[in-house]
Amino acid sequence: MRRILTSRDNGVLKTARALGRKKFRDREGLYLAEGLRLVTDAVQSVPDLIEYFIASENFCEKNNSLINTLDNEGKIVYITNDRLFDEISQTETPQGIAAVLKKPERAEADFEKLSYVLILDGVSEPGNMGTIIRTAEAAGVELILLGSGCADVYAPKVVRAAMGSVFRMNFGDMEASLPKLKAAGFCIAATALKNSEPIETAEISGKRALVIGSEAHGVSDGVLDAADIAVRIDMCGRVESLNAAVAAGIAMYMLRPRLQR
Repeated sequence: MRRILTSRDNGVLKTARALGRKKFRDREGLYLAEGLRLVTDAVQSVPDLIEYFIASENFCEKNNSLINTLDNEGKIVYITNDRLFDEISQTETPQGIAAVLKKPERAEADFEKLSYVLILDGVSEPGNMGTIIRTAEAAGVELILLGSGCADVYAPKVVRAAMGSVFRMNFGDMEASLPKLKAAGFCIAATALKNSEPIETAEISGKRALVIGSEAHGVSDGVLDAADIAVRIDMCGRVESLNAAVAAGIAMYMLRPRLQR
C-alpha cells in the first residue's frame, strides 16, 4: 500500500524525525531501522514488529522490485521526496529506505533454561553497544542484561552498529536479574584489572554470565561484589586498556560454553 507524503508536517514524518530521541522512543514504543540491509533483515527477522516503511522517490525508482514486493504483501510504504527523507535520516549518506518498528515486549527470562548470559554494566557509547550486541549473537549469548547508564539499544547508532542483531537478541534488566542468576546457579565472571586472574586460565564451568563494565569506570563495585570470579585480558607492550567492544568480543569467545564452540 503506497502512500505519498508531501508535507513536512505529516504525522508519519514527524514521528520518524522524533525517533532520534530516546524519550520519544520510550513513550511511543517505536524505533527506526535505516538502510537497505537493515530493512531487509527486519523483514526477515521481525516482520510482525514492522509498523511501516518510508522510502525516498529516488530509492523507489532504483529499487522498484522491492517496493512492489512490499506493496504486494500489503505492507504500508510511505513515499516522500529525497529532501524530506533526508530530514528523518540519522546517517550522513542516507540510502533512502527506513522501517519504523515496535519495540518487542521483554519476556520474563527463565534462567533455568539458559546457559550463557552477557551483562553490560554502564556501556554508554552507542557504537560499542551495537558492536557488542552483534558479537554477542555470533558468540552464542542467549540474553543480554543491561544496567543503568547503558546506551539505549534502540538508538539509531546502536541499531546500525548491531547490523540486525538487535532484532534477534533478547534483553533484560541487570539489577533485577542478578539475584535470579545466582539462584539459577550461574557463575558470574566480571572483567576487572585488579584482584583478577588471566581469562585464559579461569576455571568456569556450567552456566555462566560475563560482565563488561563501562568504558570509563569498568564494572561497578556492587556488581563486582556479586561476581564469583574476576578475570582480565593480559596485554603486551605499553597498551593500558582495550576498547570496550574489543574486550567484550575477546571475553565472550574465551568464556563461552564448550558445547557452543
